[in-house]
Amino acid sequence: MEAQNTENNDGARLVASAIVGLDYRTIFVNDKSYIIEPPTIAKIAGATFWLRDMGDGKTLREIIMSLSKSENLTRALSWFIQGNEDLSEELTKGTMDEIVNGIEVAFSMIEAQNFMKLSALQRSASLLVAKPK
Repeated sequence: MEAQNTENNDGARLVASAIVGLDYRTIFVNDKSYIIEPPTIAKIAGATFWLRDMGDGKTLREIIMSLSKSENLTRALSWFIQGNEDLSEELTKGTMDEIVNGIEVAFSMIEAQNFMKLSALQRSASLLVAKPK
């Protein structure tokens, strides 16, 4: 019964924060603050375009860190922050840890089930582009 009340409270908090515009997270890169709002499909698609070459890992952090090109990480984070790559050059002034933390924050705002579906769709689409029939 207590677990159900906690879930109801969490759900009510999420709905209320979305209604009043408090459903955002603040990250810091190179001593500058950036706001990440719950990612839209367009922001997720833009960010995952730059994260498509991620390797394997046991945690999200390990998977993100496996990306060989750090400029791709800043482009992905820029997509999460403002929906395009315009901030990527500015974000390169931050540390790798700050960039990865920002991406982790953005992903934490996405429901895991939806992210997994999007990842599967992206892999399927990339295979079709790579191997047309």
